[in-house]
Amino acid sequence: MNWALEHGLIVNAVAPDALRLAPPLIVSEQEIDEAVSILAKIPADLPND
Repeated sequence: MNWALEHGLIVNAVAPDALRLAPPLIVSEQEIDEAVSILAKIPADLPND
């Protein structure tokens, strides 16, 4: 998803209604909170890219 990448998050859209996340093995709670915050801002009407 280009939108997520532009906002600093690498995701893989594996289906129209599913995302695959692959965080590093060592990730802080702050980094997880930041990722969730970015995901929460993805527009619902965003076209598949």
